[in-house]
Amino acid sequence: MESVIPPLWPGPGLHLHRAYDEAVYVLDGTVTFTLDGVEHLCPAGSCVFMPRGVSHGFSNPSTEPARILPVVTPDALRLVEELFQLERVGQVNVAAGLEHAAVDPEAVAALYGRYDSDLVEG
Repeated sequence: MESVIPPLWPGPGLHLHRAYDEAVYVLDGTVTFTLDGVEHLCPAGSCVFMPRGVSHGFSNPSTEPARILPVVTPDALRLVEELFQLERVGQVNVAAGLEHAAVDPEAVAALYGRYDSDLVEG
């Protein structure tokens, strides 16, 4: 699934997957990947491998969009799709003036758990 990462996007936060690996090609721009606490600034043409069990995250530190091509299993794709759905619901709630967090942290943690994954404290 090809994805565009918005400028200055802080990323999904550190997390790990117990059941699958991930690889990401940086197609355009520069993306910062954090693997086991170490940050790597990766320009276009880079490929990053994130083995199962390794805490990781990514962000776009640039004022320009970045484009990536993650190579993932179907479960990882479903996790990302459901995370985006939670984010959309949160944005609608904020726009409607509701006074709670844009994305419920407990819902996010439960979603990761359903996909054999965990959020990791930064």
